[in-house]
Amino acid sequence: MGQRGATATKGVPATVGVIRTATSSRTTRSPATTTRGVVAVLTAIFLVGAACTGNGDVEQAAPSTAGADTTAQTVTIPVTTTDVDGGGVVSECARTGVESTGNLQHPDLTEASGLALGTGSGDDDGDDGVTVWAVNDSGNAAGLYAVGSDGTDRGFFPLVDGAGAAVENRDVEDLAIHDGVLHVADIGDNNAVRETVTIHLVPEPTVTGAAARDATVARTLTITYQTGPVDAEAFLVDPLTGQLVIQDKDLSTTETTIFTVDPPFSDQPMEAVVAGTFDLAEQESVHRELVAAALIFPAAVTAADITPDGTLIAVRTYGTVWLFPRSAGQSVAEALTNTPCESGGAREGQGESLAFLGDRTTDASGVTEVRFLTVSEGQFRPVNITTVELG
Repeated sequence: MGQRGATATKGVPATVGVIRTATSSRTTRSPATTTRGVVAVLTAIFLVGAACTGNGDVEQAAPSTAGADTTAQTVTIPVTTTDVDGGGVVSECARTGVESTGNLQHPDLTEASGLALGTGSGDDDGDDGVTVWAVNDSGNAAGLYAVGSDGTDRGFFPLVDGAGAAVENRDVEDLAIHDGVLHVADIGDNNAVRETVTIHLVPEPTVTGAAARDATVARTLTITYQTGPVDAEAFLVDPLTGQLVIQDKDLSTTETTIFTVDPPFSDQPMEAVVAGTFDLAEQESVHRELVAAALIFPAAVTAADITPDGTLIAVRTYGTVWLFPRSAGQSVAEALTNTPCESGGAREGQGESLAFLGDRTTDASGVTEVRFLTVSEGQFRPVNITTVELG
């Protein structure tokens, strides 16, 4: 899994500050190559290992942007630097701690592949009022799990179409929310053979207990890729513009390609265009030693999220979580060329989901923080919340 592009300065990825366009060398793909065969073997090895290892460580229109403030504020993140075995300097966020708040309680939520913070409207749970939505990936019924910040089961909402028929889960890999509409990203494609992928738009259900209730898909967006079929697990919606952003997961390289689809959206297939690339391989740190997946697939992106105010982007790999500050006037793709800091997060054997728990908050002493929640795949896994201090 070699690295592409220019030689990297020590501790800084070669792609920092550079956006590669559609003329990049990665504009064509072959869905069946020797590399993918090797990757398939490694994937099988990893999945067997993960299964044997405990993880107790810690008709609706597209959302309108008319009149919206599309300017992100600038946020700074204090960092420290660590020389990792003489192999380069890594920027680490000034993390204030990781807390395990409980365990997932729904017995069927065993392959959590995406998370999104709910608005909390209509909750009657009587606790902190925080609802996090979760989705399972392929092999499971398509639906939304309502989860408390401590893992409490608040119900399962099967996805149905307008006629009440069950929606297929080809390979749902991430989840986002924008203007009260959940975006269920069915974008997984391990063998890179799907000509189209889909984003289901679902008005956020009201949580009134733990009983299962249908969640009706208001609209399904069909997407093709400028490069041909792509495997991806990371998806977000820019809260400032409504732009859809997909980050690929090509296990034959450490480079991640950013694809975007701009509103207004069509009911016809829409092309996701290459908006840039980034490479985290040079910045992955000792956290890769914590789980086998991080060693086998360095810098493979498994999830992403953005704060509601659009100023911070989180990108998850198997080994750690990276925070990218977004400056005023930057697009998401441009922000992903900024130098990130490593927030670490909890040790999770097969972590493929992440959600910010709101915007930055400032306490009485003037300390500004942001929190995000993560879980690993597996039954009854711990719910972990990481708090990061910001400048």
